Amino acid sequence: FDPFWLEEMAAFLTENRMPLLVDASELNPAELRPVLEAFSQLNIVLTGASWGQNRFLYPLLEKFSNLYFEISSDQANEILSVVREHFGIDRALFGTAWPYKSPGGLKALVETLNKAKAIAWDVETTSIDQMQAELVGVALAVDGESGYYVPVGHHTGQQLPLDKVIDALRAPLTNPRIPKYAHNAVYDLVVMQRYGVDVTPVGFDTMIAEWLRDPISKYLGLKSFARQYLEVNMTAIDDLIGKGKKQQTMDNIAIEQVGPYAAADAAVTFRAVEHLRPQLEQADLMDLYNTLEMPLVPVIAAMQSAGITLDV
Repeated sequence: FDPFWLEEMAAFLTENRMPLLVDASELNPAELRPVLEAFSQLNIVLTGASWGQNRFLYPLLEKFSNLYFEISSDQANEILSVVREHFGIDRALFGTAWPYKSPGGLKALVETLNKAKAIAWDVETTSIDQMQAELVGVALAVDGESGYYVPVGHHTGQQLPLDKVIDALRAPLTNPRIPKYAHNAVYDLVVMQRYGVDVTPVGFDTMIAEWLRDPISKYLGLKSFARQYLEVNMTAIDDLIGKGKKQQTMDNIAIEQVGPYAAADAAVTFRAVEHLRPQLEQADLMDLYNTLEMPLVPVIAAMQSAGITLDV
């Protein structure tokens, strides 16, 4: 694990705003020091760190602001309070395994959401029909660099109870002072409403923004938009659940596979907002966007939820 051999990779990751993931089981955290010193602009995420390694990890967190750690394997009871007090809760990342391994996981995530300037959210479900879809998990992001995934409906893997997750997320997702971002917000809004959370205020829909920016855009899908404008290659849905006769529903896919996919959706949505908002402002479209397009989102969601009567 030498900076010399990592130079080309580090340059690529830094340029594309991607973190370097390092498995703590493969090295002692103290071995990270020369790499952290050499690549101060590269965000490094240490995964699988255990409580026994904290004495090496804490000094590094104090010295290097580009170091983060995923805490699913750290079972120290004081881990949350120590991180929050000395380093800031944003330095601890919640992997898909973490919330159910530590009772404070969901609470810490909610604290992060409550302090956010904005929240991007995305739901993973069993169907493209928002009135029939069952909730499998909720992805969230408070910036464009990382995201969180809370699984609730997978057939395998440990998960927190759905009602507990819904109750915990309701406050930040309905906080009127925190704008919410989504891609195709109507779908996610209807699903969450069916589960008792009326997400509000919906401040930005990246799909609508891209359509308003260019009504004939070929990049209304999040994956194609990210590839074209953000230079981010995201996992295609077909690569995750398959297609044709071999296609599965999301609840049958392992949490370990869905987690990174869903978290990326939320984080990239946040990044897309940062890309699109200045373009709408430059084109003098923000007033139209804020006064006509976005107010229609909850209206359309309500219409879809209520449906219409057809006399056939």
